[in-house]
Amino acid sequence: MRILILGASGVAGSAIYEELHAHHTVYGTYFSSQTCLMGREHMLPLDISQDGRLNEVLQIAAPEIIVSCLQGDFSAQLQAHEDAARYLSSKENGRLFYLSSANVFDGDDGRVHYEDDIPTAESEYGRFKIACEGMLAGILGERATILRLPFIWSRRPGSRLDKLFDAVQKGTSIPAWSNLYTNHTTDRQIAAYVHFLLDQGKGGIFHVGSREACEYIPFLENLLRKVFPTQNIPFIIEENTKTSYLAVLSKRQDIPDHLLTGNEEILSYLTG
Repeated sequence: MRILILGASGVAGSAIYEELHAHHTVYGTYFSSQTCLMGREHMLPLDISQDGRLNEVLQIAAPEIIVSCLQGDFSAQLQAHEDAARYLSSKENGRLFYLSSANVFDGDDGRVHYEDDIPTAESEYGRFKIACEGMLAGILGERATILRLPFIWSRRPGSRLDKLFDAVQKGTSIPAWSNLYTNHTTDRQIAAYVHFLLDQGKGGIFHVGSREACEYIPFLENLLRKVFPTQNIPFIIEENTKTSYLAVLSKRQDIPDHLLTGNEEILSYLTG
C-alpha cells in the first residue's frame, strides 16, 4: 500500500513513519527539518503555502492513504487538507487519517469529552480543528479517520519532554495551570493506533490517550521528580478559580487492550 505522511518530520509523524515503513511504501514530507532525512527513503520537501506544490507531491507519491500531521498557517492547512481529500475521493480505497486535538472542546471545559460529544471551541486553534474535521468528513465520509489527541509526549529530540528537561536544567520558568485536569498520549501510542486502524479499515472519530484524566501540575511534578529528584522546579502557576478539563476519553469498545494506556504507564515510558 502506498502511504503519504504529511508532516513526517514532526514528533507524531516520525513515529508513524517508523511504524509503517516496514510494511508499506511510505512517503513523507518535511518543511525545514533536515534531520528526518537520515536513514529514510521517499522524503519530499513541502511548503503548503506554495501553490501547486502539494499536487506535485501527490503525483510523485501516488498515495492510497494520507496521514496528516501538518502544522502551520491555518488557512494554508485548510486548503491543503481539502486538496488532499478531493484527491483521495476519486480513489476507490482512498482514506485520510487526520490528527486533531482535544482543543475542539476547549469552549466546554467543565467536563471530559468522548467521541460522540459535539465539539465547541473558544480558541482559534480549536475552531480551526473543528473546521478541518467537518470538511474532511464532508468530502470523504467514513473514509476520513479523525484522531483527537490530548497532550503528546515523546522521548525524541525537540519534543515537549526534551524542552521541559531543558527548561529545568537552565532554570527557565515552566508555565502550569492549577485545577486543570488533562489526559495524555505518546508518539508511539498514536503510531500504533494509526497502524491498527489502517489494518482494520476503520473510519470515524477516535480519542487517543490515557484512560483517565489527572491533574496537570501533579503529573508534571511526578514526571520531573523522577528525573530531577533534588532540583528546584521553576513552575510559574496560573491560578484557575474553577476546575477545568482538557481531556478526551474514549467510549469505544473496538480498541484492543494493547493500544490502551494509563498516565502512570506514560510516566514510566518517559522516564525509563
